[in-house]
Amino acid sequence: MIPHELGPDPTSEDFNSGKNAIGTGPYRFVSYKPGDRITMERFDEYWGARPHWKQVDYRIISNDAARTAALLAGDVGIIEFVPPAICRPCVRTRGSDWPRVVSNRSIYLWLDHARDTATPFVSGPNGEVAGDQSSEGQKVRQALSQAINRQAIVDRVMEGPRSRPGSICGPGS
Repeated sequence: MIPHELGPDPTSEDFNSGKNAIGTGPYRFVSYKPGDRITMERFDEYWGARPHWKQVDYRIISNDAARTAALLAGDVGIIEFVPPAICRPCVRTRGSDWPRVVSNRSIYLWLDHARDTATPFVSGPNGEVAGDQSSEGQKVRQALSQAINRQAIVDRVMEGPRSRPGSICGPGS
């Protein structure tokens, strides 16, 4: 929700520069550098508990290896989205704390059952268009579900201890 006082068409530039910053949290906006970082400073007049840190930088590090390397080097204090292939070696790193929590990440197979026409780019072995959209059939869905080797996904894709939910949402979602 945007306050009425900002007018009918506030620009992204005004939000990015902080001119139109809104909120009542424990930190105040200082600066935003697109693709790099957001800098916030402690707001001492905040009504709640006083935050521990005087300044917080939210760094945007999109590359998994670079993000993890920044953490291991001490350049950042916390990261999210540690890739499974990197996670196991990091857990063994001395002097680091890698808590394990249940994630809300789900990997699922989505059937194209919403359209009445053939699914684009799907064809038979001889190039014929797949005209029957029978993926809505209960037996087809059950067969696909039974064909998925969930333990192999846990062991080989996620590389280790993960939960195997039987639905689109994992525990706690």
